[in-house]
Amino acid sequence: LYLNGNMNYSYLSKYIKLASANKVEYTIVTNKEHNSEIGLVLAYDYAIDKPEIFVERKTVKAEAEKPKKGGLFAK
Repeated sequence: LYLNGNMNYSYLSKYIKLASANKVEYTIVTNKEHNSEIGLVLAYDYAIDKPEIFVERKTVKAEAEKPKKGGLFAK
């Protein structure tokens, strides 16, 4: 597991804890010449024959605003 060393520490520390808990070896990689949106890469010692290797982003649907209930002191 390769972790992006430029990632915010709060996220990085969570990945480190998960890797350690699951006995997954990890390496923190920091490249000062290139900034990447990729936070981690899980690598194997053999080829993965897949046309798409990136995890798709999930879009979160915004909840419809619930009408506020008027209280005893509401105007």
